[in-house]
Amino acid sequence: MKKWIALCIAVGCALAASVLQAQTWPQRPVRVIVPYSAGGLSDTQARVLSERLSAAFGQQFLVENRVGATGAIAAEYVAKSPADGYTLFWATTPQISIVPLIQKVNYDPLKDFAPVSIFGKNTYVLAVHISIPAKTLKEFIDRPAPAALVILARRFSLRVPV
Repeated sequence: MKKWIALCIAVGCALAASVLQAQTWPQRPVRVIVPYSAGGLSDTQARVLSERLSAAFGQQFLVENRVGATGAIAAEYVAKSPADGYTLFWATTPQISIVPLIQKVNYDPLKDFAPVSIFGKNTYVLAVHISIPAKTLKEFIDRPAPAALVILARRFSLRVPV
């Protein structure tokens, strides 16, 4: 009789363990939050990867663009989302290491996010108008200084008196 009870307990535990086993992820669509507008480099990268993740996991990975405050709006949204793996942040350098240093943000980049992977890197190029004779950075620096220098970046332009 004791052996029978032990066998029933063992079978019951084995069945319960299989039922309590962790479910595979994802069970529902995953949101990929992009801090820039649709059509840009970050958005395009996120959409390409999301499409491939959707195919690999058999579940939708949906890109959502949350634009504003140099990405701080998207970062705060993700930081305040449930930590359940269903909201991913397509973060770039500004939201993690620049914006928190220059403006008040409602998230902590070290405590609120966990890095998963580096997907890509942006390359920056110094380019000048064809009329400027500089062919190297040294030639550009050594040339007579203009009255002002205009710096163009992906999201802003800046006029710097020289």
